[in-house]
Amino acid sequence: MFKILSIALSFANVYSQLVGGARDTNNCLIGAGYSWCESSQSCIRSWETPCKDHYTSCEDCLNQQRMGINIACPSNCNNLILPEPCPEVMCMIYCENGLIQDSNGCNTCQCNEPLIDVDPMYPVDPLPPVVYNPVPEPVIINPFGICSELQMAVYHQCDSDCQNCDLDNTRTILNQCTYNNDVLVDTLCQGEMSSCDIPYEDCENKYVCPKITEVTSCGGNGLSGYSTYRLSLIIKNSNVKNIYAIYGSDENQEFRPMVLPPAYQSNVNFNSNIGGVLPTILNIDPDVQYDSWLTIGVTDGNVDGSVMTVGIDFSAWTERTGLTVTNGAVFTMDPELTVVDGDEYVIAQITIPNGRSADVVVNAQGKTNCIECNPDNRVWSQDNIVFHITPPTINNPMIIPKNCMTWFDGCNTCQVNNGQIGGCTRMMCFRMDTPYCTRFNSAAQSVGQLSGRATGIGQTVGH
Repeated sequence: MFKILSIALSFANVYSQLVGGARDTNNCLIGAGYSWCESSQSCIRSWETPCKDHYTSCEDCLNQQRMGINIACPSNCNNLILPEPCPEVMCMIYCENGLIQDSNGCNTCQCNEPLIDVDPMYPVDPLPPVVYNPVPEPVIINPFGICSELQMAVYHQCDSDCQNCDLDNTRTILNQCTYNNDVLVDTLCQGEMSSCDIPYEDCENKYVCPKITEVTSCGGNGLSGYSTYRLSLIIKNSNVKNIYAIYGSDENQEFRPMVLPPAYQSNVNFNSNIGGVLPTILNIDPDVQYDSWLTIGVTDGNVDGSVMTVGIDFSAWTERTGLTVTNGAVFTMDPELTVVDGDEYVIAQITIPNGRSADVVVNAQGKTNCIECNPDNRVWSQDNIVFHITPPTINNPMIIPKNCMTWFDGCNTCQVNNGQIGGCTRMMCFRMDTPYCTRFNSAAQSVGQLSGRATGIGQTVGH
């Protein structure tokens, strides 16, 4: 009997060494699944006994379990219900006051109702005055940098019509004016300019003004027989944060349509209704660059889908038929997004036959950097913005600007110094084209020459 008992004990001792016999530095049986828990100072099985070393909170512990980590959570965590992540749902809807959110904070495809201010009932018994703690005013982001609204208007006037821009006077007005870290006067009148430039005019609108820029050159260098124009909105109010929509509406018995004239549309396979045209498509069909489209600041094809549209039947917009939109919009998916690094938002490109006039009418909306308004409804809007497009006309075709360096006289290209023609090429031409300046010198006036001039900004550009 003793011999049999000895053999059994010996066998049990060997078995204990083979199964779960290894221990860690804290004397925990590794083979049996035990590990050291520092917070409880004991050996535990992590899937059986909760250990604070493995998590920071119930939510953290349950999230780790969701990811497949085999740890135990405290029993009081069983009643914690974690919110499901918001589904990736894209709502093809434009909401002036944003989307309604569900109980989990996820967007639904329903619009918020407009906020309505309701006057409270006057109390029967007068109450003591309520003392409110002052709330610090939010910091206003001025989109004009250190340039005044007047300076920005002068800049856009000169930039739109370099042929009639007096850079000497403009440099005085724009003295020490920087915008997005650029000295604005150094960005004026560079590169090839057309003699049919369309002057920009400041308007009486409160928030934005229309600006028309001809993409072609006096109706040439584009689609044969057509002129192409870019339409922009210039922010003139420093409290405007962004532009997030152009639209047409007839709500609340107010008729505010968006009107688009008949315009050229490119091949249907490459037609782009919003956001401009992808540069790669130009290699397939170069005429696509003259397509007509709408946008909010984006002109490179809307690759990331930041601009959307709703309620506009683009299939009905042709060279023979215009559009009147009464319940539609082009808008950015995020109303808080600032898609333009500057104060000029391109909103459309229109290509129409040479010699034709047209009016484009839009309503615009955006967010403000408001001081004393409801932070949940910081909306501005401007109605009935009219772009009046007229056929290109040559402005002073024989007058050579003083800052012109190279002049095309209709046949040959000439070097220019202070408005005087020097040497020219000697080509024989069978017909004379429109003269224009092909290259400007934006640095013609040195800072030293300006030192004796007045630096007041109350002057206007000499046109």
